[in-house]
Amino acid sequence: GISMGAATALLAAELDAGIRAIAADSSYASLADMIAPGLRMFVGPSARWFAPLIVRFGEAMIGIRASDISPERSAAKLGDRALLVIHGESDDLTHPNSATRIYEAATGPKELWVVPACGHSQGPVVSPVEYKQRVNGFFQRALDWPPSEHGRRD
Repeated sequence: GISMGAATALLAAELDAGIRAIAADSSYASLADMIAPGLRMFVGPSARWFAPLIVRFGEAMIGIRASDISPERSAAKLGDRALLVIHGESDDLTHPNSATRIYEAATGPKELWVVPACGHSQGPVVSPVEYKQRVNGFFQRALDWPPSEHGRRD
């Protein structure tokens, strides 16, 4: 997944052991940490006044605290499932530190690729050939595809 899709993939994998490998590009580590920078990006400096109100309203609407939505915590619960974390070095929406936090939280096989001179979710644009090679290679290794001579892992 990319951006919010990456966060969603990590959250889903925590709940579904059938998800055997996750590629997460430009995910935030914690929704609570993402709200103010995200609003600032779209609203400007006045976002600091709106952020607490938006958080309270959103939490009331969905019945969960923003601090409970944490792809970083989800990564820590993946066990031995493989994780590829990708993030743009120049991401001005989601701080690249999020990638490091998610990567460090994971306990299974994991890879981290910080794409040089790359903004938010722009890896496929900035480095399309390497992006495709890394993502495809990751899933081939993680899912044992094509099947080895001993057959596919199930």
